[in-house]
Amino acid sequence: MSISVNRIESTFKKELSYILENAKNDHLKAMTITDIDLTSQKEYARVYFMTHKNVEKTLKEVKRSMAYINKVLSSKLSLKRLPRIEFILDTSYEYGKEIEEKLKNI
Repeated sequence: MSISVNRIESTFKKELSYILENAKNDHLKAMTITDIDLTSQKEYARVYFMTHKNVEKTLKEVKRSMAYINKVLSSKLSLKRLPRIEFILDTSYEYGKEIEEKLKNI
């Protein structure tokens, strides 16, 4: 991964987290961005998130708010074209807890 892609991912995560923290919708506010994977061509961004709210409802609210999110991100990021964003639930925390429980039982 190039330095440019890493830098864009970092800025993308920071700006997207700020947008979500300041959203009026409680489902968006409850989201925590855990990671962003940007393709090398910067066409697609996989945004991994966690939430303590209902996941289906949260994804529905994200989809409803995508025009606003894209508008704000494009004004904050200096890219020729904003990557297409895909939100994916990050299950690593639950997986880690499951592994920890298994290790305790050994």
